[in-house]
Amino acid sequence: MKSPALSAFALVMALWCSGYCVAQDAAGDVAVAQPDLTPAMLAVSSRLGRSKYVRSLFKQEKKLKVLKRPLLSRGHFLFSVEDGLYWQIDQPLYSALVVTDDAIYEKRDGQSIVVADARSQPIVGDFTALFKYLFSGEMALLGHNFELDFQGDEKSWTLALTPKSSNIGKVFRGISISGGENIDAISLREVNGDVTELLFYETVSGDQALSQQEQTYFE
Repeated sequence: MKSPALSAFALVMALWCSGYCVAQDAAGDVAVAQPDLTPAMLAVSSRLGRSKYVRSLFKQEKKLKVLKRPLLSRGHFLFSVEDGLYWQIDQPLYSALVVTDDAIYEKRDGQSIVVADARSQPIVGDFTALFKYLFSGEMALLGHNFELDFQGDEKSWTLALTPKSSNIGKVFRGISISGGENIDAISLREVNGDVTELLFYETVSGDQALSQQEQTYFE
């Protein structure tokens, strides 16, 4: 059985989104084709890329085919360009994950326990890139693993992602992101028919340095 922390976020995007492997490939391989970005998409990418940190509350609704009622949870997250993602569920049960470039950790009793790493599970390498590229504004790099369909303008937009990567395609049928100033919602449609809806609110993005408490998240 999956741990509560892993089940909480569709295996944290089915093991978040490491970009370390993907980022290195995209940055080091100039032959990788990049999608043509519309002016609106460039504007959104530029805006998202201005911030070193993103802090937000979230509501999560996971609809499982085997259950009549969705699973509901609430929590908060912190994204740091340099450190990674801290994802904490506060209700109904506490759980916390830390996702870095090369591993996913569960925070337990003040300790960081390795849940998965990119070396032993290559799928981690494929998935870590998604949030890293989104929140750092590097949307073009998503084209490495996804077909992109951007609609709207910089005030109100949606981005549909259809997996090209076989690893990601084994888990997700499609991913939809919507937002304005910030990313407001993400919908994850899994191959098995399960759907996870994430709603972000009270989002604060900028360059405010990590507090002492926040620094402990990544230790």
